[in-house]
Amino acid sequence: MVDHDLDSRNIKSKIAIDSDGIDQVRPDAWIKFKNGQQVAIEYQYSVGDPKRVIEKTRAYRNSNTAVWWVFSGRSPKTCINVKPARHVSRYGGLVADLSAPQKALADKAIPFFWFDYESARLATPVVYARVLIKWQAGELWGRESMRTQKQYVRSPRRYLNSWARIFEHSLEECAVDLGTGALVTPGTRAIARDAPRIAADIEELRAQARERFKAAAQRRNRREATPEVQLAQKSSEVHQPISDESIESVSGDGPGAEASSDQPEATVALRSATVEAEGERLSLAMSDKATTADAADRQARGWGIWRKLKQWFTW
Repeated sequence: MVDHDLDSRNIKSKIAIDSDGIDQVRPDAWIKFKNGQQVAIEYQYSVGDPKRVIEKTRAYRNSNTAVWWVFSGRSPKTCINVKPARHVSRYGGLVADLSAPQKALADKAIPFFWFDYESARLATPVVYARVLIKWQAGELWGRESMRTQKQYVRSPRRYLNSWARIFEHSLEECAVDLGTGALVTPGTRAIARDAPRIAADIEELRAQARERFKAAAQRRNRREATPEVQLAQKSSEVHQPISDESIESVSGDGPGAEASSDQPEATVALRSATVEAEGERLSLAMSDKATTADAADRQARGWGIWRKLKQWFTW
């Protein structure tokens, strides 16, 4: 059943809307399928009021009526500043700016379409670009700005509602979801197909960012560690419990031989000698670095004096 140009006086008998919402809605066409699903079609040739568009959509949804917002594809008020896209793709070679009602619908994630009555072609607004990852609160690795490597198809949405591609289709390519009353086009199919791909790609990039953050933190901790801290770490490693085989090798007894009474003293002596050797190695390394720095400083001062003398003799 299809009705056109419905009057608000008899709309109550056609669409189950409460009394407060009767004056708010007057669809240009109304469809009722055999399964009871109702669809209201709103065709907009003028700019319209964004607030009223949202109110009418809310009234339709409260009455379990699907609504198709269709804007004229020929009117410069509803299809603004049409121009060739920077990169042509299979999702359309033209882009258009969104009007105020269209931006309001995009902010609420409400789909809308363009219809060119002369060519009888329907267009779905899509955004085909790389996805910017929005980091969640508490993600320290989210300081870096990241985008997906691949481009995906999405519908215009909040913070992405200034323009859209005009993805045109013939009416034969479109269908109706009888369960929800939604209008299904090649554009909406592409958006539904790329939604799980976007989620998987973002999750993979989040995991990679976490690993990079952890690796950078470990490298930073190693660089900031002082020689005393390194010596303490080495000492803690040396004082780890040793096995019976190590004790036998220290005492000089082979496997099966009877352990001597001076095994603990030999183990302590070995640990002390290791700690002293490590301390001497770190001390020598620090002294070598200091000697190298002093030599470089003296060389720099010598070259500075030589340049001054050369400049004086030149003058």
